[in-house]
Amino acid sequence: MYKKEDFDERESKIRTILFGLCYFHSVMCERRKFGPKGFNMRYPFSEGDLRDSSIVLQNYMEGAGGSGKVPWDDLRYLIGEIMYGGHIVNDWDRLLC
Repeated sequence: MYKKEDFDERESKIRTILFGLCYFHSVMCERRKFGPKGFNMRYPFSEGDLRDSSIVLQNYMEGAGGSGKVPWDDLRYLIGEIMYGGHIVNDWDRLLC
């Protein structure tokens, strides 16, 4: 993942979003522990999902050109629907994600 020095070099917006991404990842992984009360199926969320999502985030934010506005809808779709939601096959679980 990121070393502390790499993380500290990032723009404050990206650091904040990365923190939120890490929190989201931990919630998704922890829900698995509750069996059918967490998710209806067991999904293979891994550190690879977190790593790949952070790379997508970094690339997308660099591509935004520093316009100052965070494209929340785009990021939510890319990370929530594609990166993590791509594992989810149950409609109720997708709604929770």
